Amino acid sequence: MHAALVLAAGLVTASATWGEPPAREPAADCYTATIHATVPEGTGTVYLAGNLPELGPWRPDGLAMTGEGRERMAHVSAPMGTTIEYKFTLGSWDREALGPSGTVPPNHQLLIDGDVEAPHDIAAFKKDPRAYIADWKGSGVLGRLVYWTDVASAHLGPTRHVGIWLPPGYDEDPSARYPVLYMHDGQNLFDPRMASTGVDWGVDEAVVRLVEQGVFGATGHVTLVGANPFSSEAGIASIVVQTETRRPRGAVYALCVVRDDERVRVLSDAVSVGGDVEPYEVRVTSDGSEAGSGAPRYAAPFIASGRVRAALSVAGSRVVTVDTDIPKFRIAGSTAPS
Repeated sequence: MHAALVLAAGLVTASATWGEPPAREPAADCYTATIHATVPEGTGTVYLAGNLPELGPWRPDGLAMTGEGRERMAHVSAPMGTTIEYKFTLGSWDREALGPSGTVPPNHQLLIDGDVEAPHDIAAFKKDPRAYIADWKGSGVLGRLVYWTDVASAHLGPTRHVGIWLPPGYDEDPSARYPVLYMHDGQNLFDPRMASTGVDWGVDEAVVRLVEQGVFGATGHVTLVGANPFSSEAGIASIVVQTETRRPRGAVYALCVVRDDERVRVLSDAVSVGGDVEPYEVRVTSDGSEAGSGAPRYAAPFIASGRVRAALSVAGSRVVTVDTDIPKFRIAGSTAPS
């Protein structure tokens, strides 16, 4: 388990000719990049996801590679000077290609300085999430992980897995009650094998450290339950905006949180695009209507100024603070982090 995200970029180019690619006429002033992948025997369809329109952009099933057996190939075109960024998947981010270390590598990068070729040797792809869920101890988590798998929603289409973290000592006192923090991007919270970057956020280590420091008061009790309704395949972007209609879905997602997951009493926090739906969540009541100033469903302190700063406070101390990009927003009645 690691507490920091490591962002890096790899560059791979080649100029050797590998066989005869299918006839392709690139657009004027564009050059062709031929991307090769050697994959494990028995691998199904392999896809390229990347920053070009023909690669999704960044849809996990953006462009199906041709070929069979262990050798796969794809052709894309772009103007001179373009840097193509891309990844390999089996059609979903849950099944992304792994690097030599067995974790998700950074984006591959390929500079278009003419017609270029790039070879890749893929040793393995991420397993189905259920395999990691069954082997949750292999995550190295402190405490215990409980998963609800294939959770259906009356408000959102795809089913998803919900991961819940229980801190060390949780099972020793059945009468103890714990506050709950509801976090988005659940595949990134605890298990580096499922994390989209190959490095988890280390929230279990952070909470255990804060408990040891006495941040949570005399009882020392807190359950940072990372209950997340997103699988990486049905990511937060597809929930916030309907692809077909481009209509915001933040309020619909909030109904999922309030009604479908009401068995978990929650505080709320998020990062990145997850922060975009936070204003919806703190303003939706248990009956699904927008709350007035005196009846927020969620009471986590929340303030935004240019960049959002959301903070969870326990016993008067700020213990979790994250920033995210959304316009200025202030929840009536909330307290600003110090």
